[in-house]
Amino acid sequence: MTNNTERSLINEAITSDKPYRARDLARCSSAEARALIPFARAEAMSVLPLAIIKEHGRDVLSCLCTDPNNTELLAQVKFVSGIQSKLIAIPKEVLVEAIYTAYQGDRNEIKKIIDKAIDNVKEERAQLTLVSDSVP
Repeated sequence: MTNNTERSLINEAITSDKPYRARDLARCSSAEARALIPFARAEAMSVLPLAIIKEHGRDVLSCLCTDPNNTELLAQVKFVSGIQSKLIAIPKEVLVEAIYTAYQGDRNEIKKIIDKAIDNVKEERAQLTLVSDSVP
């Protein structure tokens, strides 16, 4: 469940006069909210689940989208997530990047770490080969 600090960060990110930044919006997306809508569905529906917030005693899933007045999309989000939902408008170009970053960002960071570790192992092997070649 989203606490008041997370809620204020989300509100600040979506109501600020500053331009939207996909990475910041992706960081506002909680794992709990993303678990309700798998990446492929979120991408297909063009929504980014942000948080599950208590409103009037019930859970409500807040999602970013390009058209918050799209009643068909709202119905799809409710069906897929299984809970009441609220849609919040954001420009499409930012939304697409934010969806990818929220769902795949951790994977990309892990891949970078693994790639760096592999490069380090290759470098160490090359150095060991040079040392073993120089030993009579």
